[in-house]
Amino acid sequence: MHDEMPEPVAKYFERQPPAQLAMLHEMRDIILSVAPDAEQTMTYGVPAFRLHGPLVAIAGFKSHCGLYPLNETTLESLKDKLQGFSITKGTVRFPVDQPLPVDIVTLIVQRRVSENRAANDH
Repeated sequence: MHDEMPEPVAKYFERQPPAQLAMLHEMRDIILSVAPDAEQTMTYGVPAFRLHGPLVAIAGFKSHCGLYPLNETTLESLKDKLQGFSITKGTVRFPVDQPLPVDIVTLIVQRRVSENRAANDH
């Protein structure tokens, strides 16, 4: 399933420079390993994943890649674990000249899966 990429997502990936492309692929692989049933789509012009609602989105930029939890409270609830990372209310930025922190990406995606499941259990 990980190799199946919808055409709009594939086209987005094709436009990325090598460093961003590698990091985006790594993030995508992590997301799909945590949430293998997630639907890949585009939202706000960037690749996104849905599982019981919006899950996360990813994007490449000049010097970093962003991970968007698509929930305003997720990053706030993880702020102690995200110290040292460039974060805003809705994104975590990972510099493309540094290794992707797999554990942090995994943690954020796991948290989003849990949040979405809990929201759908009500």
